Amino acid sequence: MKHFLSQSFTLLNNPKQKLILISFCFGFGIIFVNIFHPFNINLWRNDSGIQQFLRLSSFSLIASVIIAVSQFLVRNVVRIISFNRLVFLFWFMGEIIVIAFIFYLIYGSSNAPFLREYLLAFRYTLLGISLPYFIGLLFISSMEKKDKELVLSSDNKTGLIGIPDENGVVKLSLVFSNILYIESADNYISVHYVDNEKTKHILIRNTLKTIESIFENTSLKRCHRSYMINLDKIKMAQKKSGRLYLHIKNTETIIPVSRNYTTAFQSIISSIPK
Repeated sequence: MKHFLSQSFTLLNNPKQKLILISFCFGFGIIFVNIFHPFNINLWRNDSGIQQFLRLSSFSLIASVIIAVSQFLVRNVVRIISFNRLVFLFWFMGEIIVIAFIFYLIYGSSNAPFLREYLLAFRYTLLGISLPYFIGLLFISSMEKKDKELVLSSDNKTGLIGIPDENGVVKLSLVFSNILYIESADNYISVHYVDNEKTKHILIRNTLKTIESIFENTSLKRCHRSYMINLDKIKMAQKKSGRLYLHIKNTETIIPVSRNYTTAFQSIISSIPK
């Protein structure tokens, strides 16, 4: 369980995925509450027709606005570019807590105890938001899988693979064997590669976690929080002061292997004389 929760959660890492989730929660929510009236929500107020439609639709609007603020504003303020699964679950629950509090302020009874009314709002919010939220994530996951297949699929004529930006748009196409390593640079990645026997690099707006998930079944592996390396481009591995360092072909670059990733490089470590 600990290993499962510590794994990367690659969804919601780019604006396109966030917009899809928000739009899905908004659109699905409006349709769902107006057709099925969960928790007898249509009887909470003495209204009908267009007035009731607008009131019920406001639940989806409020929830979607809060999710938008959470994903686009708060994440930027606290500098959380990507999640692991445990952090995502906490973040999701935080969104539910805030949405429930807003619902309590708008629809809660001032004559009833706060805790009882808030817990009631929290229960309804959790049950009502979870369905469209996680269906939206399933849809995004399906899209991400297709994007991975598209990026990794080789063209019969060129044999090129694509490196996408955060919106899934391919910004660099090259032969996979020409990739040396990829370095994290704030909200960008720097792709280092060989072109006509010269070493070049290009900045692409994306995260290492996203690239890692795309190329998880290739020889391009994460070795540090700031680096991914093409295993086929290692010319020498060196131990120094208990740390492992990788020398890259065609360059003078030396890349450290983080202790968190040493297990992934166990075969390399075991080949180094102690």
